[in-house]
Amino acid sequence: MIASLKGTVSVIQKFIIVEVSGVGYKVTIPETVSESLRVGDEVVLFTHQHVREDMLDLYGFISLAELELFEQLISVSGVGPKAGLALLSQFSAAQLQQSIITGDTSLLTKVSGIGKKTAERLILELKGSLGDVMISAKGSASGEVGIAASALEQLGYSAQEVLEALKDVDSESTVEEQIKHALGVLGS
Repeated sequence: MIASLKGTVSVIQKFIIVEVSGVGYKVTIPETVSESLRVGDEVVLFTHQHVREDMLDLYGFISLAELELFEQLISVSGVGPKAGLALLSQFSAAQLQQSIITGDTSLLTKVSGIGKKTAERLILELKGSLGDVMISAKGSASGEVGIAASALEQLGYSAQEVLEALKDVDSESTVEEQIKHALGVLGS
């Protein structure tokens, strides 16, 4: 299994080709990532290798948190790699996580191929498991906000409560300040 690639971008279309030691790997990536790349850029991608009887595809992501979210999305019945990629192309990982945790089907159904029933299934199946990968408002995993979120969950708050309490927190503040702010929100 190919877990990651580090190489040079040689082609950018609806996919990219990453040259690694003379071998070109065709990788399908979210549109938000392809818009930020240029031919000749060095790139590190975390990949998901999708195997079907008639196809072998690589899907690439800039962060491990995006890859984990993608794999959680495609674990839901009726959501394949194309739909998972479409979700991550249209919305940030943080937006997706928040809409699933808060049960917002209207955001999910804006993506082509995601109907009301699929959106409800995504929410039902992923609502409890998305707390495992806390994604901050800037879309990165862990960091100070992730540490604060983890601490709040250890105190017994649900992932949804924690996400709501930390959504307006200043990411530049210390972990202690973030926890204090969140406890103030949760206590009101």
